[in-house]
Amino acid sequence: MKATGSNNRVVVDASIVIDLFAGRDKARIEAAERIFECFKTRGSSVKVFAPRLFLAEVSGVLVRLLQRSQVRSVIQRLEREIVTVGDDLYYRESIEIALKTGSRGADTYYIGLAKILDAALITSD
Repeated sequence: MKATGSNNRVVVDASIVIDLFAGRDKARIEAAERIFECFKTRGSSVKVFAPRLFLAEVSGVLVRLLQRSQVRSVIQRLEREIVTVGDDLYYRESIEIALKTGSRGADTYYIGLAKILDAALITSD
């Protein structure tokens, strides 16, 4: 798990949610549980964001591991609890990050969004 930023905004990577609902590594599952428990206990004081890509990423992985109906339930819950942000806000920043780091495109979306929002980035990648 990595975190940067200093305010009450966080960007959550798909890896955390995948660990939470279908993880195979006990330490990663426990870390994901602690993170989401922290969000719950802090209530509305922590705003959780993700790039719009997040829902497709989570769906694509979870549907290989869980029943489709379970995945739909997870996605509906995530849509209520996490603010997804279209890429107009961070697209250019993501390209610059990719050019500087060579990171995968999807990863640069999370990094770019966190940078634009001055938010902590939470990932288990």
